[in-house]
Amino acid sequence: MVIGVAMMSAMIPTIYGLNEASRGAQDSEQKRKDNVRKTPFHIQSTCDLLAGEEDERAQVHNARLYLGSDHKMYVTKRPSPSMTPFNGHFFKNPDFEDDNLAGLVTASNEQPPQVRWVYVDVQTRELKWGGREEREANLSGPFDLAPDDDESIILDESFKWIAIRVSDSEPHMQEEGPDDEVVLGLWRVYYYGEDGLGLGKPVDKGKLAIVLRKTSVDS
Repeated sequence: MVIGVAMMSAMIPTIYGLNEASRGAQDSEQKRKDNVRKTPFHIQSTCDLLAGEEDERAQVHNARLYLGSDHKMYVTKRPSPSMTPFNGHFFKNPDFEDDNLAGLVTASNEQPPQVRWVYVDVQTRELKWGGREEREANLSGPFDLAPDDDESIILDESFKWIAIRVSDSEPHMQEEGPDDEVVLGLWRVYYYGEDGLGLGKPVDKGKLAIVLRKTSVDS
């Protein structure tokens, strides 16, 4: 028994040291992830390479996320002149506990540019951008990066993003793009929650499940 007590006494500093080292490593990793969240980035959409029609995949895969002048958000490779790319980062959301980075903000295309919140409209499930009042009235978090990578953006611990093709008759599709070309391949972003891919939209609308990924502002 005496030997056992002596051995335990000798082990206590070692166990304490291991616990402290583990805690220090966890704190260091958390700081690294927080720095990643706070660094400005753009957002790109990706999709399963076997999903939908080939021409639909070509429009959505690796397309950038844009802010529309209608306060809705789109993925496209050929934005209209009134659109501006998402350029933002994670930010403290007043709706959650202290020391959080559960909000998502972006620079707007207003004049002068403003920092605006990204949120999901609770009525339509559309991804939008706006001010404090819009944030408070809708779903504004918790946004985060997926636990297993530093790129995939999740909402409420879920990847449930979908892109729905915009009708040719909608205003943005009537604008002319670069070199006076008609804007093509415009997709609106939704968070579909438990509603699946239906969202009450007509079945002839193009729909693709997507992943939203952060990319460098220099890319």
